[in-house]
Amino acid sequence: MTRGSIKHEEIQNEYRRNAMFRKRRDGLVKKANEFMDFRDEERKRRMTRHEGLVKQMVQGEMENLEKLKNAIQLKESQQLVVKSMQMNSFNGFGIDQLNAMNSFADHMLKKLQQRDNELNGK
Repeated sequence: MTRGSIKHEEIQNEYRRNAMFRKRRDGLVKKANEFMDFRDEERKRRMTRHEGLVKQMVQGEMENLEKLKNAIQLKESQQLVVKSMQMNSFNGFGIDQLNAMNSFADHMLKKLQQRDNELNGK
């Protein structure tokens, strides 16, 4: 079903002219609101995508930070072990330092066991 042709002429009846203007205005306002809603949805999608990227980047950096923290703790523990061997005593070390040396010793034992398994073919 097609629309009939429209005559472009002034509407003489003021009531009908105002009604026509009101309908066209309401239609344009409705279209503008739909367009704004579409833009808001697009903006939300874009922000969600950016949030996902930012979360991935932050998570990656947190993992790197954790690795660096572990590496630093390992190096500090190694230095404490060397210092204790030079002093030939564990006197003068606090509980935190002793725990750090213990974790270093555990780490080194695991590495030794892995290497032993590689060499013995297990």
